[in-house]
Amino acid sequence: MANKLVVLGIPWDVDTEGLREYMTKFGPMDDCVVMKERSTGRSRGFGYVTFSSAEDAKCALDTEHVLGNRTLEVKVATPKEEMRGPTKKATRIFVARISPSVTEAMFRT
Repeated sequence: MANKLVVLGIPWDVDTEGLREYMTKFGPMDDCVVMKERSTGRSRGFGYVTFSSAEDAKCALDTEHVLGNRTLEVKVATPKEEMRGPTKKATRIFVARISPSVTEAMFRT
């Protein structure tokens, strides 16, 4: 079980400290952040919480959350690498303007 959770549906007026204060009841955290828009600094309505232990993360995951009259959705955070999906390996290339004197054997070496 992963220790990092994503928290969705955070009220607009709740900042990182507010989320940290709310989630502390589940156990000690290594990190807590509410994501903000770069241009305005306004909350984007979601954040990440990394608990020190997997047991605390599971407890937070298994609990129904209400903060500021909004129901929060808590899920295991997906690493960025997995979000992008597998990269497709190229099996074919295009080469142009090869001299007629180049043989296939020469090209392959």
